Amino acid sequence: MQESPPLLVILSDYGNRDAYLARIKGDLLSLHPRLQLVDLSQDISFSSLAEAGYLVDKAARSFPPGTIFLGIMDPGLDPVSPPILIHTRENRYLIGPDNGLFTHLVDRELVQSAHSLNLEPSNPIPLQGNPMPQGKNPYVLAVDLLLRNTDPDQLGVKLKQINRLKLPSATSLGNKTTGQVLHVGRYGNIITNIRPDMIPEQAQGKLLKISFKTRTISAPFLNKAQDYPSDRIFCRINADGEFEMLSRVGSAAAQLGIKSGETLSIQH
Repeated sequence: MQESPPLLVILSDYGNRDAYLARIKGDLLSLHPRLQLVDLSQDISFSSLAEAGYLVDKAARSFPPGTIFLGIMDPGLDPVSPPILIHTRENRYLIGPDNGLFTHLVDRELVQSAHSLNLEPSNPIPLQGNPMPQGKNPYVLAVDLLLRNTDPDQLGVKLKQINRLKLPSATSLGNKTTGQVLHVGRYGNIITNIRPDMIPEQAQGKLLKISFKTRTISAPFLNKAQDYPSDRIFCRINADGEFEMLSRVGSAAAQLGIKSGETLSIQH
């Protein structure tokens, strides 16, 4: 059986208006023509690291072991956040800045090893006779070297720990559950970190009081598609086991003025 081509999943804050991302893809395909490239998202703001990390973790569950995830969320390659290479215990490879971007994923899969990457031209890396491309984006170099099976110890210093974001956990006290918005979807769905077990079964079909900022609304909690209303915001547990608020008409997030990272509480 023919070996499957390597998979690279890319998330960045480059957007799609400029040629930056296309150049990175072109450089990688020039070096590795069989490489399969998958766009995760290119529209995440640098200020939304936690949301970006949530998307990487959610996508990673659908990709096979051995997949490489490239996260470019560090304008100007700030020296405070040097590129790192993480190998998870589920055999996935993560390349990106050491700024907490991969917190969600490594919390779930755990870290097998991590290296801070020294990819400056002054660091000659033997490539079995192949010269290292000069003048390339450091992340391109990192992916190239990984695909050439370069020993990570040759790429930089092994890290004892990596930077992680402080991710708040959802909490329940009595009939009140407090959580955080993880992500606002393309159609304005509000996805939270509130788990299904935090909402009692008897709340099904009833109105929940949901408070955020200085506002409180009532929304029905429904899990059967035939019960979803067409004229108001409602709540459900989605297919990934997340408490979600949505609307069949328009964006729930826009209607409520709520964004990723904001706190909300539910009375049930």
